Amino acid sequence: MVTLDATKSVLEAINTIKSMNISQIPVTQQGMIVGKIAESDILTALLENPGLKSAPISEIMTATFPFVDLNTSIDKISSLINKENSAVLVEDESGKIEIITQYDIINAISG
Repeated sequence: MVTLDATKSVLEAINTIKSMNISQIPVTQQGMIVGKIAESDILTALLENPGLKSAPISEIMTATFPFVDLNTSIDKISSLINKENSAVLVEDESGKIEIITQYDIINAISG
């Protein structure tokens, strides 16, 4: 899972989103997930203040994705994914944190 430290700049977030072809990234501070940054957050912030490109992402990040248990049903996960939360986080058996997105739900349902 791709993450960015809260001290990274908004421009670094833009470059990461672009290079990784993703739309949202969990934000960390001292190794803990403390928020998220999404394309829409960046767009809104830059439209209001183009000078924020050099600001740390902590200034524009939003609340973190919800965490779910590894055994959470797909129905429950899909109910948590909405306009405000475009993904959820889950810790796997090895302790690694993974992200489940709308795309993952679509694949699970259609596959």
